[in-house]
Amino acid sequence: MGVGRMTTILSIDSGVSSGLVLGDFTETRGFTRWDAWQVPGGLLGLLGWMDCNTTALEVADVTICEKFVPLNNKGFSHTLKSVEPLRIEGALVALGVMPDYLPEHYDVWPRPASMYFMGGSGKTEKLKRSRAWLKGHGLLLTGKDVGQADADDAISATLHAFAYLLRQRHLPTMQHYKIGVNV
Repeated sequence: MGVGRMTTILSIDSGVSSGLVLGDFTETRGFTRWDAWQVPGGLLGLLGWMDCNTTALEVADVTICEKFVPLNNKGFSHTLKSVEPLRIEGALVALGVMPDYLPEHYDVWPRPASMYFMGGSGKTEKLKRSRAWLKGHGLLLTGKDVGQADADDAISATLHAFAYLLRQRHLPTMQHYKIGVNV
C-alpha cells in the first residue's frame, strides 16, 4: 500500500516571539515535523522570517495560526505587547498567508486552549502533560533547537499542528502517537 499524497502543514503561534513548525503527513502516515523556528521581534521579526523562508510558505498546503482573542481578565489590561498577535494576524491575512476570520476557516484559526489535548485540570498541569507527551515522542524542543532562550512558542506551534490533525480526525497521526479521539 502506498503512502498517499503528502500534505504539508505550517503551524504558527504568533506574538512578540512567534513559533513556527513545518511538517507533513499523508493518508497513511502520521505527522512528521521537518523544522521549527522561534522568531523574536513581533510583526517585523516574523515578516523578516517570511522574507528569508519563502519556501516554507510556498510548500505549505495548510497553514494554521493560533487565534488571539483579546479578553479582559481581572487584574489584566492590554498593552501594545499583549496585542502583538493581532497585528501579526492582520498581516498574515493581508499577505494571503491566512484566510480571513470566517466561519468556514475557523479550523485553521484555533484558540489557544485547543493545543492542550492531553488533558489536565489547569493551565499549568495541561502544559506539563503536553510537554511530557512531546518529550515521550522525541518532539520536545529546547531553546537550543531554535536558537533562543526557550522554545515555548515553537512548542505551542507543534502542539497546534497536532491538535489540528486531531480535529481533522487524522487517524494515522492519532494511531502513531497513541492519541485518543476525545478532542
